[in-house]
Amino acid sequence: MNTYYAILDVVPGATQEEIEQAYARQRERYRPGRVAGLDEEVRQMAAQRTEELEQAYRVLSDRRCAGRMM
Repeated sequence: MNTYYAILDVVPGATQEEIEQAYARQRERYRPGRVAGLDEEVRQMAAQRTEELEQAYRVLSDRRCAGRMM
């Protein structure tokens, strides 16, 4: 199972700015417009990855939750 840190590709204890930058970078890779012309399997994978990224970002942005994840 991937940790939220691994999903966003940041180290535990990353600053809020590092988390935001990593989220934006990863989100851009999987945005719907970027994968629109690809096959259905790739679009589904991108949608799943986007959900994982959003969940990881929500948890790590909440410092109370992030502290428990270390």
